Amino acid sequence: MKRKKIEEKIKKLVSFLFLSLFLFVPFFVKAADTGLVSSDCGYLVNGKLIECGYANLLTLINTIINWIITISIPISAGVFAWAGLKYMTTAVADQKSEAKAMIRKVLIGFAIILAAWIIVSTILNALLSSSFVSSMNQKTNIMPLKDVTGS
Repeated sequence: MKRKKIEEKIKKLVSFLFLSLFLFVPFFVKAADTGLVSSDCGYLVNGKLIECGYANLLTLINTIINWIITISIPISAGVFAWAGLKYMTTAVADQKSEAKAMIRKVLIGFAIILAAWIIVSTILNALLSSSFVSSMNQKTNIMPLKDVTGS
């Protein structure tokens, strides 16, 4: 009896790991390809370190939010499908209410993620305007990042 339960748990774990491998590997490959921070700072050019500035920090935040949204879309779609299937196929009232609660929670969570994206996007559009970034660079004595080639 115990052996059967253990084998069932192992099968569930292996199938979960296999599925997550196919879901998350493309995102990690894309993250490795593009990088989180733009490539115009954080390295040496002609013996001088090009420092990351305020605009690079805001770009990093925007990249992270976009990555979270990219991950949340297939996850929420899968949970919606699972909860809908559970709701349609069960005859037990408790499981129907559990499926309704699952749908409600996913909808609220996805709405929060999209609201965060809208808020961050609006703030970034305001703060990354060229006049604001140049005034921040002057206040903090950070050199503008236009001369990356060292010429």
